[in-house]
Amino acid sequence: MPAMLETLDLDKRIDKDAYDKSFPELRDKLRDLQRRCFDAKVPVAVVFEGWDAAGKGETIGKLVERLDPRGVKVHPITAPLEEERLRPFLWRFWTKIPARGEVAVFDRSWYGRVMVERVDKLIKPEQWRSAYNEIAQFERMLSDDGMVIVKFWLHISEKEQKKRFKEIEKSKYDKWRVTKEDWENHKLYGDYARAAEEMFERTNTAYAPWTIVEATDKRYRLIKVFKTLADAMQTALAAKTEQPTPKRVPRASVTVQALKEMETVLDKVDLTKSLKRKEYEEQLKEYQVRLRELDDRVRAAERDANLEAFLATLPDGDRTLLRERGSG
Repeated sequence: MPAMLETLDLDKRIDKDAYDKSFPELRDKLRDLQRRCFDAKVPVAVVFEGWDAAGKGETIGKLVERLDPRGVKVHPITAPLEEERLRPFLWRFWTKIPARGEVAVFDRSWYGRVMVERVDKLIKPEQWRSAYNEIAQFERMLSDDGMVIVKFWLHISEKEQKKRFKEIEKSKYDKWRVTKEDWENHKLYGDYARAAEEMFERTNTAYAPWTIVEATDKRYRLIKVFKTLADAMQTALAAKTEQPTPKRVPRASVTVQALKEMETVLDKVDLTKSLKRKEYEEQLKEYQVRLRELDDRVRAAERDANLEAFLATLPDGDRTLLRERGSG
């Protein structure tokens, strides 16, 4: 294994009592910092990369669950669509960068160019080699414009990943998450680790540093991610020049008695409805699984649609040949 990742202590842990004491405080701190970044018009981009089953999805879920949803967006990044392939690879990310005062969370990111596209040989070597400079320039431009960029790599060992895959496959609710492709990528763990090492070396900068998170222990992972992000946002706010807030004049309001007496849709809402905690948790889990399945089907449909569009451009003979090969 490459030197940097090999030196990590993946046995780092935080006991439950320490976690229960620290985590709620960090979570509330992040919500406060989100509000302050919104007021100061400081955009924040949070990038999550790392191994499959390292906990990216869970970490992102914990991160955004207490943030103001009006000011945060999560972008799950998959393979580029055909339309996106026709443009420079960073084009599709420009449309997702956060506006001033907003937070954007990337579940995977532009680093796929130097990771999966490199390891799986989806692009030419000269393309992923040139991507390091393109990414550095991209991040420098965003940083110069005032954006806070925080990049996380969630790291687990090859043995731990295999263990987690097997555990997930045993779950009634989550077994769909582990695919044949995941097991194929697991076999390439060493190749991905070498690609990650070069990625850290070439793209770790003062304005967009990498934070490698020892992700074996869930509690340690969450505390380190939350604290790192809070530190970065607080540092950016401290460096931000104070701008006087313009005074707002309240809009005049005219009272109309007839409108006050009209029954609205809100008057018909039954606010006495409730769910018992056990019933709530059962229904929540059921709908979460359903949403995941539907999301997976939507992505599959998008891939099929792109394939059909590509096949439509081929001569009849080539199209028939590819269909027969695919069905076989």
